[in-house]
Order: sequence, then C-alpha cells, then structure tokens
Amino acid sequence: MKAGESGQTRSPATDCVLRAENVTRRYERGRAGPIRARKSEGFEAVHGVDLSVHAGETVGLVGRSGSGKSTLARLMLGLEEPDSGKATWRGRDIAHLDRDSTLAFRREVQVVFQDPYGSLNPRHTVGKALQEVISFHRDAAGAEAQRSVRDLLSLVGLPPESARSYPHEFSGGQRQRIAIARALAVEPGLIVADEPVSALDVSVQAQILNLLIDLRERFDMALLLIAHDLSVVRHLASRVAVMHDGRIVEHGPASDVLSAPRHPATRELLAFASTRGRSFP
Repeated sequence: MKAGESGQTRSPATDCVLRAENVTRRYERGRAGPIRARKSEGFEAVHGVDLSVHAGETVGLVGRSGSGKSTLARLMLGLEEPDSGKATWRGRDIAHLDRDSTLAFRREVQVVFQDPYGSLNPRHTVGKALQEVISFHRDAAGAEAQRSVRDLLSLVGLPPESARSYPHEFSGGQRQRIAIARALAVEPGLIVADEPVSALDVSVQAQILNLLIDLRERFDMALLLIAHDLSVVRHLASRVAVMHDGRIVEHGPASDVLSAPRHPATRELLAFASTRGRSFP
C-alpha cells in the first residue's frame, strides 16, 4: 500500500474509543521576583480541548513544539489528570477505572513514542522484551510465546533472528519497528503514536509511515498520530486537529483542513511542510 491510501474513503465508525472532553491542564511555574522571592505563575498547557478517536479511524493531531499536543495525549492516556474536564475510554472516566478496567484499557490503548531506544530495556534482547508483554497480557509461554515473537517481528518487517539481538544493535528505524511490534503484542484497538518518525531520516520515515498504514488497515485499528509536520499526517489521517497555544484551532476532515486551511497556525504548518519537499511513496 502507498502512503496517501490511508482510509480516506472509509467513514469513521461511530464507536468512540478515546475522548477528551473539555480538558484543561494547568502547570505552576516559578519566576524570580525583584527580591529573589519565588512567585507562582500559572501556565495552561491545554485549555478546554475536545477530541475523540473512533474505532478504525486515523486522527492526526498536529502543532508546533509547545502547542500542547503531547500534554493532551498524556491526559487522554490517563498518564496525567486534567484540572477540569475528563478523558474517557469507551465512555468511562479513565481517572476512575477499577483495576480490571485499567488493565483492559492498557491493553486496548498502546503508545509508540518518539524515542524507541528510551522505551526499550537495553539489558533485554528483543525476544525477551516481546515475550514479557505476550506472557503478561496474553498468558502465553514457551513455544507459543516464541512463535508469537517471530510472527510479530515478521509483521513489522524484521527477520526472526532479530529476537536474539539487543536494542543497541539496531538502527533507529529498526528500533521503531520493534516498538511497534511490542505495541501490537497485546492486539490493541488503538495506537497513540507520539512523533513516531521525527527522529528518523526522511527515507526511513516513509517506511515507518507505510508500515503504520498497512498495520492499521490489516487489523482495523484506530490511530492517533501526533506530529509537528503536516506532511506526515497528510498521508495517514482521515481527520486532522491543529493545536496552537493549548487550544484546537482547526479540526475537520484532512482533505478540508489541508486544502483550505482557515487558521494562521495551520497555514504556517502547511508552509513549513512545503519547504521540506517531502514526498512519501
């Protein structure tokens, strides 16, 4: 499959997997006063944001560094609690899930980070890292777990012998494939990909984006793709939300947002993408 064929013709399912409902997150930061006293100065990283991700769709969340998109993702993942509003998983407040529901939520919603090396244990082989996830979430062991490891590596385009190697023995793009394989190990319904290709070479970015497209289609997963570059999300997203200064300033079908942007922040991102000369096969 080529990039740009990422579900643009299908209608999003009505089943909402993850939603932010009027969420606000405020941080307190100190500043030195005239007599070196510490004074509290509030800063709202996210202000009154609504965003949802439905089953089977790809949503692009874009904005410049510091726009609040990663903070919003942490709120939606339950890694932080909002000061107001709420994040819900299938209609249930993530902050008030019981233990069993929390485990189910963590299985269904997986994360792929910008730095795959930082999310992998350097003392564990790739096979061990994947087997730990498989054993915990799928109650598989022995030959069954090893077979699952081989299948996962094959899915992300890595040879089975990769299981015997350590993270430092792989390139950045290969490590990102391993991180994606680990996310797939629990058969998730949604993957949150936070700047998954921003640290990679352009040619490798294309490969990883095409892999995400293929996997999303194959397993009918939802995908929340967070990026600062619109040239990345245009090839995957059916819907785009643009963040600026902690707010979503533009939101709609990707074809509309990218062809007729209304907000200056969106136009700036598009201008930046055009200067990069990106072309994903």
